[in-house]
Amino acid sequence: MRILAHQAYDIGHHGNCVDLASASVQLGKGRVDHHTQALLLLTLAKAYAMNKERHQAVATIGEAEATLHKARPDDERPLWAGMHGLSPAQFNNHVAKVMIDLGDLKGAEDHFKRSLTHYLNRDTMPRIYALASTWLAEVQCMQGKVELACSTWSEAFKLTEGIQSTRTIEAKNNMRRMLSPYRRRGIPDVNRLLEAA
Repeated sequence: MRILAHQAYDIGHHGNCVDLASASVQLGKGRVDHHTQALLLLTLAKAYAMNKERHQAVATIGEAEATLHKARPDDERPLWAGMHGLSPAQFNNHVAKVMIDLGDLKGAEDHFKRSLTHYLNRDTMPRIYALASTWLAEVQCMQGKVELACSTWSEAFKLTEGIQSTRTIEAKNNMRRMLSPYRRRGIPDVNRLLEAA
């Protein structure tokens, strides 16, 4: 049900997202560990955000956070949930993406920074760190912090050198798209980064 909710909002069927995500939360209650239940709740928060139901989205994030605080490292997770586990870094990244959907770019920036500063290690998880950095750069750019975004993107793409990944290619394409309106403004960082990409 969680995956169906994701697919629904990926293809623009936002009206179905809340029902599918809500069903996943209800089906999970008492049957899954706290990490997994928090992940299901974040999917519901995302569905609410996609439907511009701000109050419900924020309340559901709070419920997910409270649920995650109850989790223990030795909680037994269902086999199917193992590949979709929820770490504090993932939690903050998911919340940041909900904040973007709600139009709270500053909140999204804060959550991406929290993930990068407190939970992700650039040396042991370079691809994940780089992807989270590109999401941070996108939010910075959306707020008009173009030079800061260029610096963040530049550092992120250094970490992806030699890594073949659809997600890193997508991140570079997003960067090109977001920076193209600034190309003619003569911002040196923009032109340098676009050339390097």
